[in-house]
Amino acid sequence: MNTNAVPEVREIDEALAADRAGQERQSEERLAAVSRERDKISRIGMALRYVGIAVLLAATGSFMFQRWGDMTHLTRYLSFLIFTVGVCGAGLLCGLKIGENKGARTLLGVVVTLLPVHAAQLGAIIFSQVGSATTTSGSYPSALYWSVSSLSDVLIAVGVGVATLVPMAFMAYSVLARSHARQLLTLGCGVSAALMIPSRDPVVVGAIMALASACTLIGEIRFASVLELRTREGAIARSVPFIAVGMLIGRQCFLYGATSLFMGLVCLVGGAIAFELVPRLRISSLVTTVSEHLSVGLVGLGGFFVGDAVIQGFDLSGSALAPLVIGLPMGAAFTVMAERARESTGVFRVASAGTLFTTGVVELMNGSGMEAGVVSLLIGIVALTVACISERRGMLLAGAALITLSLGRVLLEAFGTVSVSPWVILGVIGVGTIVGASYIERNFIRIRETCSALRRRIAAWS
Repeated sequence: MNTNAVPEVREIDEALAADRAGQERQSEERLAAVSRERDKISRIGMALRYVGIAVLLAATGSFMFQRWGDMTHLTRYLSFLIFTVGVCGAGLLCGLKIGENKGARTLLGVVVTLLPVHAAQLGAIIFSQVGSATTTSGSYPSALYWSVSSLSDVLIAVGVGVATLVPMAFMAYSVLARSHARQLLTLGCGVSAALMIPSRDPVVVGAIMALASACTLIGEIRFASVLELRTREGAIARSVPFIAVGMLIGRQCFLYGATSLFMGLVCLVGGAIAFELVPRLRISSLVTTVSEHLSVGLVGLGGFFVGDAVIQGFDLSGSALAPLVIGLPMGAAFTVMAERARESTGVFRVASAGTLFTTGVVELMNGSGMEAGVVSLLIGIVALTVACISERRGMLLAGAALITLSLGRVLLEAFGTVSVSPWVILGVIGVGTIVGASYIERNFIRIRETCSALRRRIAAWS
């Protein structure tokens, strides 16, 4: 037997193994190179898509500020509708012909974000025939002025626009978030339709804005927990109601003027978004804390504006009810928010206690007679009741202090109303002191145990 055969076989096996390892390394290097190339191309494609979005937005702005010459406003709107249809067609071309889904989703996302723009244009066309209002400057900016010559032109614009946009939007929503397309379409079109209501009265627009904002907030809270809608495309689909509400607010503020009631509602909507929506995004604990602190200021400012509008509307200036109109709803709102806060519970508790205490003090300072003391006393009792129910020391101190001040005011008014000689007052105080001392001496142990139990209970409160 040849003993040299075994080493030769071993050398051959090692050579083959080394060759296979080399081939595997080369294959891995090629795959890594291909992967890097694909990542590079993907980044380039993403950058180009963002550029394309910017160009489309620039095209939309150019459309608004372009000089149209003798073209009628009906033709002008139909031209913008054709532009939107072209963007949708380009998206379908990317998806069906080219087979590139990202570009298709980007273009169809642009289509749904143009829904509020179409609604605003149709609203201006409708308002030109059935509405009447003047802007704060007395004239419309030419880029925002829309007018048609007859009611038939309004019907044509609205009919063609709605018949084209609704199916197109449903198709776009189906691509962006198939399982929730109907809900997104209903919310997006419903809130955008608020821009078509032919009224520019601040009260009416404020009520419409508040309702649209409530629907938007409820829908966003519901959709934010859906995994499919937490993607970039899902965020685009969810943004439509926010764009519509923003346009509704901007149109009223910059063109027709905003009353204190309208600004109050805007602040309350901002506070609701900062308190309810932003923390649900779970960006970070710091963002949640800052957002909740911001909501305190927005709700407080909104409550002040709305309360002032109510006071002026019902002519309550100087009335004992005036501080209550502002303070009590604001205090109730802060109390509820303190129970629902995630990071800043203490801030809302301080705000609620401070609001009720300030309301009572303002009532004592601005009110006249015993009525102010009684009203302030009732506020203190409410604060004390809330403190006992929610076990809050700050509210307890505010309520106790307010009750003390109110009782002092009531007693002063009572003594001023009923003419009593000083010796009678001193006699009543002396008798009361002796009777009180006797009661304390007789029931000292029970009083001490009751106070100790109450002190331990309050110490356990937050």
